[in-house]
Amino acid sequence: MPLQTTLGDTFYDLEDFVATNLYTIGLTPTDIQINLGETNLPVMQIYTEEQISNGYSEPKTPSSVSMQLPPTKTLSYNALEKISGPYEFDAEIWQRGNSSRLLTKRSYSFETKDPNNPEEDMDVNFFGWGNEEDYALVGCSADITMVRNVIPFESFRQMNPGKNWAPRIQFVEVILNNENETDPNNPYNRYQGLYALTEKPKRDRIRINVPRLEEDSNGNVWGGFVLQHRRSEFLFSDPTTNFTTARNENYSYRSPNSNKITPLQREYVRDTMDTLEESIFGDDFTNPQTGYKRHIDIENIIDYILLEEVAKDGDSFKSSIFLTMDEDKRLTLSPWDYDGAFGNLPFERFEAISQNPSLNPIFAPIIDQLVETDLSPQGWHFQNKFLADRLMQDPEFVEQFKNRWYEQSETVLNPENIFNIIDTNISELESNGALDRNFEKWNNVIFNPLYMFGFRMLSFDEEVNRLKWFVEERHNWINNNIETLTV
Repeated sequence: MPLQTTLGDTFYDLEDFVATNLYTIGLTPTDIQINLGETNLPVMQIYTEEQISNGYSEPKTPSSVSMQLPPTKTLSYNALEKISGPYEFDAEIWQRGNSSRLLTKRSYSFETKDPNNPEEDMDVNFFGWGNEEDYALVGCSADITMVRNVIPFESFRQMNPGKNWAPRIQFVEVILNNENETDPNNPYNRYQGLYALTEKPKRDRIRINVPRLEEDSNGNVWGGFVLQHRRSEFLFSDPTTNFTTARNENYSYRSPNSNKITPLQREYVRDTMDTLEESIFGDDFTNPQTGYKRHIDIENIIDYILLEEVAKDGDSFKSSIFLTMDEDKRLTLSPWDYDGAFGNLPFERFEAISQNPSLNPIFAPIIDQLVETDLSPQGWHFQNKFLADRLMQDPEFVEQFKNRWYEQSETVLNPENIFNIIDTNISELESNGALDRNFEKWNNVIFNPLYMFGFRMLSFDEEVNRLKWFVEERHNWINNNIETLTV
């Protein structure tokens, strides 16, 4: 009898879950056609004259974009709204992500450009979000449900409207046309499926609203900046792009980016982060005058840690974390990239391998670690995590954390509210067959390539049910254990 495990009342056969089911990175997508009249989602047609840049060693790829919008969506540029489409603009586009670059369905970043002066950015106001030029097209390749990013972004904004910033998302269908592509069978010259058009975290009046970093001739620097905390294995050797603090924490420049930040501003940013880390990790960190309380927005940080506890994101406090220092040198955090959150690998299956390593001897040690940390709906997630673990050593901070949970667990972080976010977005994805077209494009094969294990997953509906199961189990576990949380 094959080994089985359970999720709720459902049994799963583990016979197909051995090393032979490893994700095939070279999986060939299907070439399908789309009738633009079939969808009520925005459709982006991207035209390039060459293969899209890898974003590392190659320059960004020039492109022109035509966008069809349904009646319920709006777009404007040059501060003028067009009455009818299609909307057209120029852009530079390149591949984005780290491990996701190895996946067959690529994700992209793009900057909108002035067609009369390609060197200059041109603001485009997508869907009433405000005038900006930096966006991402996220393929959601590691999340079969496609909504794991939406949940924390919407929840974080709801927790403190107007103060907690998180990216906004609009699902779109993408068609890519490489005009110099001579191979008619090239799948990257056709319909690409569903993408999440996403705001990128950056300092801006309509996004992360802190003053611009500036300096004068006397060597004074003031203003705010945005950084991304990075794992060391994701860093490149170029010191102009990243820096390391005295505590060996790694950061990448985001606003201003590495092309615009001056040497004096680099020094200011590094010194500011050294001071912040010393206030948090120093011996006197609870001191009201010299400790962390002078250097962080406590409400924002607690909301962020609560969000990470609910989601149990595998990248929590490692790489997908954006840090903002305002003009008063106070820290706030913004969420990003939750494809691996909410138990996005079947915990029960991995637990079986953890208990019987012979099922998959290659990955058993890593799986064992994942079972204990990211995949189970049980256990505190902040432990041994950058910033969070240290702050939770202050009894006063812990009490504030508990009180905030009691408040948010009945409202924003209640499973029913999260289920509503899930259902609303999936309803949009399913409308007019967009979700079916996406999976038809990708061979109707449900794979989860997260962590490069890529074991075969469940059907779409079963994946959505498993996501909801995790949300509810996680909420119940926190509720049942929050009072036992002590320093």
